[in-house]
Amino acid sequence: LDRIGLALGASLAELVAAPGRPRAPKVLRRVGWRGASGGTGMLMTSLPAQREAETWEWRLEPGERYEAGADPAGWHVQLIVVKGRLTLDLDGDERTIEADVHVFASDRPHAFANRSRGVVLFFRVTVC
Repeated sequence: LDRIGLALGASLAELVAAPGRPRAPKVLRRVGWRGASGGTGMLMTSLPAQREAETWEWRLEPGERYEAGADPAGWHVQLIVVKGRLTLDLDGDERTIEADVHVFASDRPHAFANRSRGVVLFFRVTVC
């Protein structure tokens, strides 16, 4: 749905919102990704920004990886890791985030991976 939204010039929150409703902060709690081992990516909130901000709650089971394409120029992601060790791959440049916050421009391919033996829980805030 993210890629369809990009092609249409709409965010995932806009695609799943009730038609005709004005844009306002909202809690959505909608699953947008499921991993093969039971991990999930859940869209938690959507807040208006220049376009909007989205808050996702993520759970990656050991060995799971989520691949994301490049977002349009000007988009940013804030990661808040609350449990475990998240591996962030920014177009081949890897870094490990553990119980910390990390912000990056998401206009290049990126991926989230769990290379540990335990669960990784984190929040992803996308601002466009």
